[in-house]
Amino acid sequence: MMTKKITFTFLIILIAFSAGSLSAQKFELPIQHEELKGQGDSIDNQKHGKWIYYDKNNTIRKKGKYDSGSRKNTWNFFNSDSIKIFDFDYDLKTYTKYYENGIVKKTGEWHETGKEGKWKYFNDNGKKEARGSFKNNLKSGNWKYWSSDGTLKKEHNHTTGERKIFYQSGQIKEKGLIKDDHKTGLWKYWYKSGNIWSKGKYDSGEKTGLWEYWYEDGTKWSEIQYEEGLSRGWFPNGVLEMKGNIKDGLKHGLWKFYYEDGELKEKSTYSKGKKNGESKKYFENGKKKFEGIYKDNQIHGYAHWYYENGKPEMEGNLIKGLQDSTWIFYNDNGNIASKGNFKKGVQHGHWTYFYSCGNKLREGNFKDGDRSGLWATWYESGAKSHKGHFKENKENGVWTSWYENGQKKDRGKFNMGKMDKLWEGWFENGQKQYIINYNNDLRHGKAQHWYKNGNKRYTGRYKEGTKEGKWKQWYENGNLQKTGLYEKGKKQGKWHFYCEQGSLAREQGFKDNRPEGKFTAYYSNGNELQTGNFKNGKRVGEWTIRDRFGNKKRVMVYDDNGNLLHQEKFEQRSRRGRFPY
Repeated sequence: MMTKKITFTFLIILIAFSAGSLSAQKFELPIQHEELKGQGDSIDNQKHGKWIYYDKNNTIRKKGKYDSGSRKNTWNFFNSDSIKIFDFDYDLKTYTKYYENGIVKKTGEWHETGKEGKWKYFNDNGKKEARGSFKNNLKSGNWKYWSSDGTLKKEHNHTTGERKIFYQSGQIKEKGLIKDDHKTGLWKYWYKSGNIWSKGKYDSGEKTGLWEYWYEDGTKWSEIQYEEGLSRGWFPNGVLEMKGNIKDGLKHGLWKFYYEDGELKEKSTYSKGKKNGESKKYFENGKKKFEGIYKDNQIHGYAHWYYENGKPEMEGNLIKGLQDSTWIFYNDNGNIASKGNFKKGVQHGHWTYFYSCGNKLREGNFKDGDRSGLWATWYESGAKSHKGHFKENKENGVWTSWYENGQKKDRGKFNMGKMDKLWEGWFENGQKQYIINYNNDLRHGKAQHWYKNGNKRYTGRYKEGTKEGKWKQWYENGNLQKTGLYEKGKKQGKWHFYCEQGSLAREQGFKDNRPEGKFTAYYSNGNELQTGNFKNGKRVGEWTIRDRFGNKKRVMVYDDNGNLLHQEKFEQRSRRGRFPY
């Protein structure tokens, strides 16, 4: 007999154990074909004793013992990260699979035909997940299943088909038979309190025959026929909620629905589970809410709706659920709110709208749901308010608006919903309020605005929605308020600001809307109040504050970042003598 240590390098499939042993697919391993290197002893050219197999990275992938060339005892299998993924005992035919944290995932016997005998499954926290037996690789007998917190959630007998589902408290939730993965026969359901919720039969997963339902306090909720017969439902107080017949598992004939006080809520005719025929609905006070005809679950024909006070809400014709022809809508006082035509569910043709008092609000035309052509609007008093054209639901062309006293308010042009070219506005007294030019809904060109007394408010120009060039603005008394230049909507260069009585208040420079350069503020008598300079919007250098007579009161010095470095205060002399500031 010859014994020697040998090393083999060959292509091996880790999911195959040995010739004629277990099928590779039975173990569902993530490892595919790999070239492994085996190392161990042999006797008479047959593997014997301990063997270890390595991958190309020298990582152990499996290890175990041979006896005369056959695997014996327990073999361990690892992934490329050296984490054990399963064990297999070739003598006892037991298989154990692990989570990556080392906890057992499942364990049981594995024979030529697959899983056999008792098997145990675990959650990754180590708590049991399932227990049961296999026969010829199929579940057999009673199986139990637990949630990750350890509570029993299901029992299923794979021989008899009986299944039980439990609440977390352990109280049974449902019980019945399973056949070919479908519910069959009698099933019962319970509330968490233990009181029955419903019971009835299934046929291949579909409810059949009479099903009964209860409220949690034990009061009957409903009796539903899923094939043919009378079905009923009750409110918790025992008052009938609905009743009607079932035919071929669908609602058929007259069905009635009630309010909790017993008043009729609806009565409708059904055919093959869909509303077909007359339908009426009622408010709880007994007044009619709706009446119309249904066809295949859609309103078809002339229908009426009502307010709770009995007044009409709307009425009109529908074709397969879509509004068509003339429709009338009402206010709850009985006066018409609007009237017009529909075509295939969208407004089409002439429409008129009214105030609740009956006076006209607006009118115009629709085309396939979009406002089109001339539209006009009125005040409740009857005076005109707006007038203009629509095209494809957008204002287009000249539009005019008026004050209620008849004075024109605004006039201008739209181009497909966007303000365009010259727009003018007036105050209620007839005085011009503004002249503004637009381009593509943006202010563009000359702009003027006046106060109600006729004095100018501002003048300037816009360029593509932003102020540009020289602008002037006045107080309502006619005195100039400020003047200066804009570039792309930002103040630039030297600006002058004035008091309301007309005197110069300050003059200063701007750059991109921030103060820049020399700054001088004045008293109303023309004497300087404050002088200094800005840089990047911050005070820099020397700043001086003076009294009304020109005497210095304070001098402040700032660095280039606007930080105050130091300041000096001066005694101020008055006509009555000296006093410290």
